[in-house]
This record gives sequence, C-alpha cells and structure tokens, in this order.
Amino acid sequence: MDSALINQPYPPLTVDVELWQLKFFAKAVGETDPVYFDEAAARQAGHRSILAPP
Repeated sequence: MDSALINQPYPPLTVDVELWQLKFFAKAVGETDPVYFDEAAARQAGHRSILAPP
C-alpha cells in the first residue's frame, strides 16, 4: 500500500445496494436495532430508509 494515500481527502463514494443486502449484512454483524431492518422504524427515527450498519 502506498502510504502517501493515507489521511488524504477523497470524494464521497456512492454505491447502489438492495434493501435485502443491507438487512443481510446487519444481521451478519449482529445488529438488533430496528432501524437496520424496518423501514417504518428508520423513518420514525428521522431517516429516509433503513440504515447501513457501521
């Protein structure tokens, strides 16, 4: 790895994914918060849709 690339600013990256992929990943990493699985819960929490886990 080129160490000159570390700590440099980069433009945002946008990736299209399907909801089932987000839900699958959330389950795989052990998330239990409904904002990762339930669109209504995510909207009620102020988001446009379910969230991608960190």
